[in-house]
Amino acid sequence: MTLLSTYYVSHGYQRFSLLGKKPYQPVLKEINIHLYPNESAALLGNSGCGKSTLARMLCGLEIPKEGEIIFEGRTTKQMNRTQRQAMHRDIQMVLQDSVSAVNPRKTVASIIQEPLKYLTSMSKSERMDRTIQLLNQVGLPDSMLNKRPPQISGGQLQRVCIARALASKPKLIILDEALSNLDLVLQIKMVDMLKEIQHQTGIAWLLITHDIRLAKQFCQRILVMNNGSIAKEADMKADLCFLHPAAQELEYAILPPLPAILTE
Repeated sequence: MTLLSTYYVSHGYQRFSLLGKKPYQPVLKEINIHLYPNESAALLGNSGCGKSTLARMLCGLEIPKEGEIIFEGRTTKQMNRTQRQAMHRDIQMVLQDSVSAVNPRKTVASIIQEPLKYLTSMSKSERMDRTIQLLNQVGLPDSMLNKRPPQISGGQLQRVCIARALASKPKLIILDEALSNLDLVLQIKMVDMLKEIQHQTGIAWLLITHDIRLAKQFCQRILVMNNGSIAKEADMKADLCFLHPAAQELEYAILPPLPAILTE
């Protein structure tokens, strides 16, 4: 069963300046992908190839100029307000810059509970119980509840953002370079944590990255993107450095594989 599919999705932007309209700039070109429940897939490509634009399409934040995006058998173009809200609940995204993704004045509890207020009908006590459960799920203590973003580390804040994404019990979470700002040891620990969460919940992950090693460590399937198109698809057993010329140009393509999961 397919969770989320795109069929010949193309998209671009019309730019304007003080001198008038600029030429239309295509970003995505006939994208065809299929994501499945309980899988980890990677969207691999250089900066500027259209990965983040595609992520916004998959979340329903933008409607493609051409083609169709189908979530659980329903096209996003034909969704009514209630169906679109359900899609926003079922597909969440975690961004690379966790600092700018949260309000520094809010507590960790308030940050995690934000989607629970707008996407669920939970009571205040139910929201707090769910928040504590989520903190434990991402490996953070209850003592974090009343702390604010400036009072915790970058790795802890990224875990808070992941907990917030998990709050509404989504079926798919898109990690848009969400592990790129972390050091190697933290990346390894986060990968281990995400695999455990998937084992517990059956959630699907889409990792958007330019790091081949990270994709091979975490994902079962790799999609290589180049110049707005999907250039190649392979499973994790493939030698990704030889998949496509675009993969060879990635910054980390020649580095050794990630080491085994470290213990504290």
